[in-house]
Amino acid sequence: MPNSIYVAVRFTALPGETVNIIEVLEELAQKTREEPGCLSFDYFQSRDDPLQFISVEHWQDPAAEDAHWHTPHVIDALQDIKPSLAGEITKASYAKLT
Repeated sequence: MPNSIYVAVRFTALPGETVNIIEVLEELAQKTREEPGCLSFDYFQSRDDPLQFISVEHWQDPAAEDAHWHTPHVIDALQDIKPSLAGEITKASYAKLT
């Protein structure tokens, strides 16, 4: 898939907020995996620092990934998760080289 992209989204929970974040991520993952163009969506909690989270996403193309950010379930998830965050969410997009 020459146009597919990988996206990593990183964020940090406030102390005591990891359960809320995991609940939001579980629902978000279920709905995102059903989106057109979503090839995979997984999220992870750091083993070294349990307040650190990352989602790793694989999209068919940039348009599918862009559409994802405008879906109601993403908008709701961002609103639900924001009070539980210690800082900003960072996002980076990657192309597979081989």
